[in-house]
Order: sequence, then structure tokens, then C-alpha cells
Amino acid sequence: MGRRFALSRTETLALLAITSAFSCARRQEPPAPAPSQLPTHVRPGELVGLVVDAVTGKPVRFAQVQVFALPDTSHYEAEAVTDAHGRFVVRALGAGVYHVRVRFIGYCPRQPIWVRMVSDSGAALVAAIRPAPCTWVSSDVLSCRAC
Repeated sequence: MGRRFALSRTETLALLAITSAFSCARRQEPPAPAPSQLPTHVRPGELVGLVVDAVTGKPVRFAQVQVFALPDTSHYEAEAVTDAHGRFVVRALGAGVYHVRVRFIGYCPRQPIWVRMVSDSGAALVAAIRPAPCTWVSSDVLSCRAC
């Protein structure tokens, strides 16, 4: 059988480590969830993934995932929202290089993740996002600083 993923598990972990180094966090992030939590079967043209809280490792529900086709990143090619388990699926992507952006209210915007799609395979990724630095000013006012 042909390759199911555009990136091997080792390449996915390396990509995750590189992109995590550029996050807005000042302290070291815990390790990302193991690739074994990713689906083992990805259809051609699919991008599947998992979005987790970088501090707790818990899935982030309802995070926004946008996929931009390069070189034009002025508008997104596809969009998904994570489910109750932090998982998402983007279908019908053609071969090429994509910029994936993950964000959610109360979290620092995730640095772009670059994904290369090959015509006869799909791709899988894990994205860890860090909570924004916030403090309660009073019992009903939350103040958040920029990431």
C-alpha cells in the first residue's frame, strides 16, 4: 500500500517541536500528545488533527482551524471546528503546501503550521495552544494581556 500520510510520525513530531519553539509562551511546554492519538487511517485529500491545551494536554473543544493555500494566504481555502474531543477533519484538499492556523478565545494564537499534501495521501497533525495570560480584576472582569 502507498503512504497514508504526507508526513511520517517522526516528521510530524519534528514539525510540532519546531513550531512550538516559536509559540508565545515564556516557559517550556509539556510534550504534545502521542501520535498514537491521531487516526491511523487518513483518506487522500484529508487533513485530520487534534487540538490540545499546551498546559493541561486536554482537548480544546470548538477551536477554529483554518487552512490557507500557499502562496496566497489572504483568504482561507477550508475551515473546520474541533469536536468535543478536540479533533477536526478538513476534506477535499488538493496537492500542495498549506498554512494551518489554529485559534480559540482565551488562547494565544498558534504559530502557523505548514503541511505538505501529496495527491494520493492525507496528513495528520497535533496542535498545542497555550492559554492567554489572564487575571481576574474583580469577580466579573477578566483582564488578558497580549501573548
